[in-house]
Amino acid sequence: MIEIKSNKEMINLSLIKQDQSKLSLLAIIIVIELVLGGSGRVITIGSFISLRYFLFFIAVCYFVMKCFINDFKIKNNLFYFDIMVFFFIIFIAIAHGIFSGYELSNVIKSSQGYFYLLMYFPMSLLINNKKKSKKVYWLFINCSVILAIITFVIFLLFYLNHSLYYVFTPILDDLNYGYISLRGGLPAVFLKSSPLIAVSFILLLIQYINLKTEKNYINILKLIVLLFGIVSTMSMGLWIATLIGVLLTINLSKGKYKLLGLILVILLMGVSYYFLSDYITTTIGARLSSNDSSFIIKYDQFFRLIKTWSKGLVFGNGFGIEITFMTELGSRAMINFELFWLQLLVNMGLIGFFVYIRLFIKSFYYTFKMRKKLNFEDSIQLKSLNIGLIVLIVISSVNPFLNNPIGIGYLIIVLSTISVYFKEKIIINTVI
Repeated sequence: MIEIKSNKEMINLSLIKQDQSKLSLLAIIIVIELVLGGSGRVITIGSFISLRYFLFFIAVCYFVMKCFINDFKIKNNLFYFDIMVFFFIIFIAIAHGIFSGYELSNVIKSSQGYFYLLMYFPMSLLINNKKKSKKVYWLFINCSVILAIITFVIFLLFYLNHSLYYVFTPILDDLNYGYISLRGGLPAVFLKSSPLIAVSFILLLIQYINLKTEKNYINILKLIVLLFGIVSTMSMGLWIATLIGVLLTINLSKGKYKLLGLILVILLMGVSYYFLSDYITTTIGARLSSNDSSFIIKYDQFFRLIKTWSKGLVFGNGFGIEITFMTELGSRAMINFELFWLQLLVNMGLIGFFVYIRLFIKSFYYTFKMRKKLNFEDSIQLKSLNIGLIVLIVISSVNPFLNNPIGIGYLIIVLSTISVYFKEKIIINTVI
């Protein structure tokens, strides 16, 4: 009898372990939709309900349900308080915008992207152990590889036949998935979630350089695909951010891996340059020109946004403020701007800026504090996620991604993973 009971206990223990490592279908769909769903309107029900909104609603309901089941005793999380404080600042900025007389629709449009950060609460329950965090990590990378393939296929077809512009553009516009254009006679394919390709390139590069188990031809192929996807965007912001990520990767790798990392990067860039040399050279020359339309727009925005922010240094000017920009390219009235960090200061001032940036600082801080208490593989995962976050921070300097679900979605994955490792492995007395 004792032996039978022991066997049952072993079976139950095995089932519990399987359940703990099994990633829920909801988490899987959320990550896939985040990377491959563009702006979130690939699948819609009617005019207003998109798959992303639906998933958001289901996830929040899941969190509320868990609160009821546990009599509202959800364990405190490393980032819960910081996120709640940030939403308090958001509501102040919304009220500021309304009382300043800005159009209500503009107030909603300029603030609604931040509300995706609420997804952190259910995701912190869905990603509640290391095994699940690793599955999300690799799912994110593999989805980005698919996105890079889509990007490069469109790029290649458009490069070979420019008339396909009239085929791809209506589809991309209808799905709000991205855009294609000719810049100096060269094609550019920038999809809504293209920055995640650059982030995933860094994640996979760090894994390949530092872990023997990830040194295989499949990952080399994935890295090449991701790099081609990055090049196809013709985005200097993406290229520079990727380069910064590569330099950080090599610099932060252990001594014996630095040379391997340098050789691998040179080889990967050599392969991409071999096939796309004329394209890359011409693109760099065109994008660094003072006549480049993107440069003209962002240059003008920089000084106008600084001037606008100076009128509300501490608390900002509220959500919904509309600014008209005048350049040789014409005039544009905007409520959302390319220079995200300046927009954050314009809308929420120094208080909003520091409260939001605190999430990033805590991410870097706790990763640093935990590094010696984690095994090498786990430390590589956290290190790569943070370098990926730096890449996204750089990209957001010239393209707004950390105020919408695409950038915030990746931030949620990073924060959820750090919280998991903090709970499972580390007890740190110093809390910031």
